[in-house]
Amino acid sequence: MWLGLARRRTWVLPTWKGWLLLVGAVAGCTFLLLRGAYPYLAAESRLPKADVVLIEGWVSDDAVAQAKRELEAGRCDLICTAGVDLDKGSHLLEWKDWATLAAETLKAMGVPEDKILSAPGGAIRRHRTYVGFEKAREKLATLNKIPIRINVITEGPHGRRSITVARKVFGDTATIGVISVEPSSYEPKHWWTTSNGLKGVFMELVGSTYERFADSGR
Repeated sequence: MWLGLARRRTWVLPTWKGWLLLVGAVAGCTFLLLRGAYPYLAAESRLPKADVVLIEGWVSDDAVAQAKRELEAGRCDLICTAGVDLDKGSHLLEWKDWATLAAETLKAMGVPEDKILSAPGGAIRRHRTYVGFEKAREKLATLNKIPIRINVITEGPHGRRSITVARKVFGDTATIGVISVEPSSYEPKHWWTTSNGLKGVFMELVGSTYERFADSGR
């Protein structure tokens, strides 16, 4: 009858109870995602006292100011700035990489120059966090600062990825903590209401998962 081009199949569809259970499961997962994603990603496990604060240079001025507060409160002895080349604005600025830009920002905030160590990472497109931290490790090694206690300062949902990368880079030679400063471009409790929040959280969900189970460019 079907000329060999089709065949009859029996489909199994949910009952109203099955649909209700399915809708409830989707709603529950959505609620957990909206409420739990940001706190999970914005890991906060700061050390009460660190030898070095390692700051990712791309973060906001508020996060850079947090590094200054850590130094002034006696919770660290040195601030190390890490970051690769700028991907925008380099033609207008004297400084060409995030590490140097963060270091100069700290100086403008009144941080003594001898308390700042800048570790530019160069022109990198992939694994930028890893390369930045690797350069920082090399710079710290020249000062005989390893093994050490490090608090990484980053922004918002990047916290979990940052501490994962830092532990890969420094291994057992250092104790690592992380300080995740709230982003200034959106409200963390309602991250899904802005494009910056949506992009930031979903990108970090993917990025932190990849970082945990895959390579970091090595």
